[in-house]
Amino acid sequence: MQYVQNPSTLINAIAIKLGRTGFVKFSCISFKHSIRGELNTFLNSHSFDQGFDYKDHLPGDIEVTGGIAELISHPLRTNSKT
Repeated sequence: MQYVQNPSTLINAIAIKLGRTGFVKFSCISFKHSIRGELNTFLNSHSFDQGFDYKDHLPGDIEVTGGIAELISHPLRTNSKT
């Protein structure tokens, strides 16, 4: 654990990567100057199984129309590889 003299420089961020049948949520605590790059690294290192990426949506798949809050609270499963 690292001692931080100015804790206001730390950021707690969450990123959500959507898939065809669900999502993956990434949480990261880092310094303000590096948080964006670290979240991009997490997002780019993750991939859904073939056919389950967001762009693979098919007619008949579940659609969430109430916004991100409904999506996160809805119990969807994910097929993912990390």
